[in-house]
Formats: sequence, structure tokens, C-alpha cells
Amino acid sequence: MGLDLLVLSLSRFLAGQYRGPVEDLAQRIGTPKPDAPEELARERVRRIREDLERRVGRPLDWTEEGEAALSVQYQYGALQALRAYAALQEYPLDGPGGAPSFDEKHPSLMKVYHQNAPTRYRHLIEHSDCDGFYVPCDFPDPLPCREILDAPARRESLWGRCFDWAFRTTALHGIALMTGTWKELRRELRAGKEESRLIRRLRRESPYPRRKEDPPPRVPRGKSLYDWGNVGSSIRLLAELDGLNERLRIRRDWGELGSGETAAPEGDPLGDVKYGWSVLHYAARVSVEKRLPLVLDG
Repeated sequence: MGLDLLVLSLSRFLAGQYRGPVEDLAQRIGTPKPDAPEELARERVRRIREDLERRVGRPLDWTEEGEAALSVQYQYGALQALRAYAALQEYPLDGPGGAPSFDEKHPSLMKVYHQNAPTRYRHLIEHSDCDGFYVPCDFPDPLPCREILDAPARRESLWGRCFDWAFRTTALHGIALMTGTWKELRRELRAGKEESRLIRRLRRESPYPRRKEDPPPRVPRGKSLYDWGNVGSSIRLLAELDGLNERLRIRRDWGELGSGETAAPEGDPLGDVKYGWSVLHYAARVSVEKRLPLVLDG
């Protein structure tokens, strides 16, 4: 799957009125491009803004006018590496055999993800890594955002789900046998089960209280629920990244690098972390400067 960072109005994003960074060069990978009618897109943004303002308790000011200000490629791995590095500053944990690589399985990050450990990097860590958005408004904590859409939810029959599972399982077994990767597949499945057990154990042993979450809204018949996850503040995100840079000491972000320059020298053990910081800082900075939302499009 691809991941793009876009700085543009939410209504323009929902209407699909933007061009991804490699749209002219390759077929889109991942979720389909949004294609809501322009009037509907603006109405959805109006309702989203009203819901966020109700949660914050005051007006939120961002612009919905103008062209897209930024469209840049990003990497899931770099974002997770950056989050893991941030979590490590608060919870310096090592895995078996020493310090593990910076990824979503880093024990410091797992502590925040699965044990509700408090963090001063909430807008960086407590946000989806593949979708959702940030708005250039200042509020302390990420806000849950859910929409009730007029279109009914897509439903699939039990028979259809069973048939789909049987087809995919049979195809998977056949491919594995033909390509000689059955052992590797079994190893991956075993690793997935072990990770699930670890996550359950972390949650069970968590010393931190479980956070209260708003129950999902009641969805009227004929409508559907769209969950954006947590909405972040790009102002707070930028401040968190600047604070993290006291350790990284990066002098320029991605938008300030010259031709041929990179975020980190080759072989730098923090290369993924620095790349992740550099691109995300650039996007958050443009979001704040232009007063436009920052959207993750994956």
C-alpha cells in the first residue's frame, strides 16, 4: 500500500480534487480515491467541524479554500520508526538480546499502544498511520471523529463471507505449495499468533487505567458510520516534533533540503527515524503556515 501526505482542504480531499505525488506515473495503490460530489463534501466538512467544536468547546478555525499546498510520498515504516523513537525517550526498554529495531513492535511503543502508557507525544503516536487528518487548530488531545453518512452500510451475506474465506484459503494454500513457501507462510502465521498473545498479555498486565472511550453513536436505519479515528492538531504535532528534535538535532526538514541532500547519511542507525521526522515535520509546518488540514492518504 502507498502512503501520501497531503496538505489541502478536507472538502477538496473528499471530492477527489487533488493529485497524488505519483499519480501520473503509477496506478493508485491502496484505498480508492474519494469522489464525493462537491456540495456533499462541503456539507460533510461542516458537520465534522461542528462535531470537533462541540468536543473542544470553542470554534476551530481552518481554511477550506485554495489549491492543495503539498503532496508528498511517505512511508509507513518511517512513521512507525519515528513513533518508536519518541516512545523510547519516555520508556527506555530493550527487547531480548538488546535494543530492537525501530518499528511498531518496539517494546517502548507497544507500551503506549497496548498498555495505555501516558505520552507527551500523543498527536504523533495516537493517530492512524494510514488515514485520518490533522487540523491546524490548537487542542491538547487527539479527538475521535465519526460521521453518520446517508448511504447504507455495505452488507455481505454469511454465505458470501464463507465462500470468500474458503476461496482465499484454498488459493493461499495452492500458491504456497507451488512456490515452495509453505514453511515460510506457517512461520508467519505462527509469529502472528505469538504477537497476539503478547498483546493480550500486555493489556492484561497494564499498570495504567483504561481510557474512557465514547460509545459509537446509534446509526439510524438506511445510514452508515464512517470512523476517521483520532483527529490530531498539526500545531501540537509540530510542537511535539520540535521537542523530539532536541535529541535528533536535525537542522532542516524535507522541504528545506537542497537537490541531492538527504535527511540522514547512508548507514546512519537512525536513518528511518530522521527521514520520518523530516518529511512529517515538513508536512505539519506547511499545514500550520497555510492553515490547511494535513491528510494521510493510504
